[in-house]
Amino acid sequence: MSVYPRIDRILNRYWGEFFFVFYLVMAICFAKERILFLDNAFQLFLLIQEDHISVNANRWPAISNRVIPYLLSQLHVGLGTIIKAFSLNYVLVQYLAFYIVRWLFRDETSGVVLILLLSLPVVHGFFWCNSELVLALCMLICCHSAFKTERKFSAILFATLAVWLHPLAIVAMALILLVAILEDKRNFTRYIPAGMTALVNYLIKEFCFANWYDRIKKNEFQVNWKQYDIVENQFAFKVVSNLDLVIIAAFIICLVYNILNRRFLIALSIAVIGYFMLIIQDIGNAYTLKHLNFYDEVNSYIIFFFSLVGLYTFFSKMHSKNLPLLITAVIFYSGFRWIHKSSFYTNRIEWYSSLISQNDRTIWDARTLNAETLVLPWASAYESLLISTLDNHTQTILITSQPETYMNIDAGDRFLSEFRNYALDSLDHSYFKLEEKAYRFKYLD
Repeated sequence: MSVYPRIDRILNRYWGEFFFVFYLVMAICFAKERILFLDNAFQLFLLIQEDHISVNANRWPAISNRVIPYLLSQLHVGLGTIIKAFSLNYVLVQYLAFYIVRWLFRDETSGVVLILLLSLPVVHGFFWCNSELVLALCMLICCHSAFKTERKFSAILFATLAVWLHPLAIVAMALILLVAILEDKRNFTRYIPAGMTALVNYLIKEFCFANWYDRIKKNEFQVNWKQYDIVENQFAFKVVSNLDLVIIAAFIICLVYNILNRRFLIALSIAVIGYFMLIIQDIGNAYTLKHLNFYDEVNSYIIFFFSLVGLYTFFSKMHSKNLPLLITAVIFYSGFRWIHKSSFYTNRIEWYSSLISQNDRTIWDARTLNAETLVLPWASAYESLLISTLDNHTQTILITSQPETYMNIDAGDRFLSEFRNYALDSLDHSYFKLEEKAYRFKYLD
């Protein structure tokens, strides 16, 4: 028997695993670029130092992304191995979502949609992989699949997980419910339990478990809202012009497809809610620093998600034999974009490494910052500590917009950071071997 028909059968059945093997390899190859970056660097430091998995902003389902590196840190394996495991952990959690819809729910369409969400619009988001919005949208795909396969309890479970992961999930959930009801008006009551559960959990989180991060974002939004002029901001045209072309194309294809198939209310719903999300993003984006493309990009995934919801019927009609070809095209397209963008994150690590090696225990004034890379002050101490530790000479720097607050601190025996200062003898010395040394002040030019 020829080997080619067997390979063909394997690909026709395991096209999803084919993608995730590629995804896993990429995540391991670019583990440093993904994990030694902002939030992940902070989380990795906390895993090692605080000896537990921290729950940030009460988004407790996100702890699933940090289980493997936490267990390895308890075994005191090398930092490089933990970094690779941390990067791998994200992929495994996303594969679990795929496995549930593809194999447990027997929903091939949702499996395709999930892979497209994790690949086509993703560039910076591959490296800034910690955003809970991505995992929340994966949970909503599982919820949508549970609706399609009439699994009421599963739909309730995934809707609950989604709204605890990210506040925007409630908007995406509303669209799923609206489209589902428009497609199946006679059985609309089957969608009420999950919808009500999502709403109740959202309100509980909002009013009973308010946290500092959500309060900051809400205050920023309220300040921007008072100053926002939709005409002056060209009806959010700037946001649209900054969207990835894949997202714009998918949104247009979604609207055209639904209009041609006389699904006018669905097309209208997606158009209105999609535009509403663009306005929300335009108002809420208070960031003015350069190189923050990753933040805007990840927030725009929800627009792509809306498009995928509107195209479910289209994907459900796709023949299984065409899926390996689709996944292969996705792999080549995404792989090219991720490899091309990786240089920005690799150069960023090299920039930090060079700066640290010559300036151990230096406090820089972020207001004079003129670095040709992305530097967010709050993460600088953790990133520099981990990068130098990986280079086998533990050192650290602190970039801050308020250097005056450290002027009177005798910090020779401390590790200084934006959120908390640690006595050197309290650090985990199996990883962080900082010697006593006084901090000095310097301008960054």
